[in-house]
Amino acid sequence: MVAINEMPMARRKREVRRVRKTVTNGGLAGNIPNGTADSIWFGWQTMEERNPSGSTDTPTKQYVWGSYIDECLQLNLLAVAGPQQLAVGVYYPLQDTLYRTMALVNSSGTPVEAYDTDPYGNTIIFTGPGADNTWFTDDDTQSSYGASDIIYCGYRYDAETDNCYVRNRYYSPTLGRWLTRDPIGYQGGINLYGYVESDPVGRVDPGGLISPDRGLPLEPHHPGGPLEPPKSENVRCTDLDTCAVLLRKTMILIAVLASHETWDLLHQTERHAIERQDYARALDRCMGLYTKKCRKRPICQPAPAPVPVEAPEPTRP
Repeated sequence: MVAINEMPMARRKREVRRVRKTVTNGGLAGNIPNGTADSIWFGWQTMEERNPSGSTDTPTKQYVWGSYIDECLQLNLLAVAGPQQLAVGVYYPLQDTLYRTMALVNSSGTPVEAYDTDPYGNTIIFTGPGADNTWFTDDDTQSSYGASDIIYCGYRYDAETDNCYVRNRYYSPTLGRWLTRDPIGYQGGINLYGYVESDPVGRVDPGGLISPDRGLPLEPHHPGGPLEPPKSENVRCTDLDTCAVLLRKTMILIAVLASHETWDLLHQTERHAIERQDYARALDRCMGLYTKKCRKRPICQPAPAPVPVEAPEPTRP
């Protein structure tokens, strides 16, 4: 059994969370150590893990992140970890261009763990070089868990459930599917368990909050920046707007607001906080006007009562 609970903490400029995970039966593999661990999150990145057992609250792991949200630069072990009892010290994840961790090395550059992931995230963890004492050969020692939890695409891997925690959703590598619905609902498409409308090669959505533009005339305010409404179009809704215009402006504001939120999330900044508030107020007004003006009638009308039809009398032979 695995229980995950979020614990309240003081709020700062960026959200700080404390999440507690309790393992009581060895997880799916049956051999993962039971116990309780707390994770301290700063935004969407794990900064520290703690052991809350007893009267102490001892840090056991610390993480250092790069400029990209899934770029893990360093793992600082403050207590032995992993089935191989990896020693206290500083270790470095080696990530590829997809931010998949391929290996974990020590300060001398020597591998201490290796990981093999397929395109869907199914992961094999190696915690030793095997009998030949050479890494990346066929006899490397396999394990159900490792000292590092940051493996597939920089996501947090829960070995107890064999799932990945991807900010707003949980992902199952075994199924190759999301386990939770799209956080923006049908704004992301008719498939609530989809991702970027099945176009992961051409599009990305790290926060899960970007709504497809669906042909809307959006453009970046500056190269590499979030999307903005077209300069030639006023997206402020008024009482004089028709239902079609209100709907169009609403869709533009949804996409723009999601783009700003995701940009700030990726760069771990509040650079567009004022713009996000402004767009959110404009979106609330558009949605209010659309609901008031265009949805006065119920969407589903009751079916008319059936008209009784008299059966014809049988004809005589």
